[in-house]
Amino acid sequence: NASSMSNIVAMGNTFSYGSHGICWLSSGATLSSDNVFSYNTFSNNYYSYIYSQYLGNVTIKNNTCSATGVGSHYGFYLYYPQNSFTVTNNTINTTGTGSVYGVYNTYGNYSTPTANEVTTSNNTITLYSSSATYGIYYYYYCKMVNISNNTLTQTSTGSTNYGIYIYQYCDNIKCNNNTLN
Repeated sequence: NASSMSNIVAMGNTFSYGSHGICWLSSGATLSSDNVFSYNTFSNNYYSYIYSQYLGNVTIKNNTCSATGVGSHYGFYLYYPQNSFTVTNNTINTTGTGSVYGVYNTYGNYSTPTANEVTTSNNTITLYSSSATYGIYYYYYCKMVNISNNTLTQTSTGSTNYGIYIYQYCDNIKCNNNTLN
């Protein structure tokens, strides 16, 4: 029941190994909201540090994340993040052999395009891959987005390195003061 998954705080935990450090799923009918994931340590989670679906007014902040030796890795994988969804002040360091992402966001504010911004700010993201790296990736139908003050350092021995990648049908994007190395 998505309504009973609101107002949850996950703070000061260590999540090691497994597919996802945190997997938080709600339904499209009722958003899980007002959740905070902060001051956690994520280590060698195979697929993502946090995988979320249909969450609104959520804060992911001050987390330390690292994984080495994974295939493709999605960092923070955010599916349908809505209304004041904020990813801020996190440190992500991921090395993989497939496509590696720092923050992967799809359908942000899609169902509530006049909602408060979905924000990715003040994060330090370091990625290495023998294939492709995407520091911050907004994919498909993202609305009202703020990407600011992030530091992205990426190395790929493959042919693809994107600091910030915004793909198809995204609008009302603010992208300011990011450092891409």
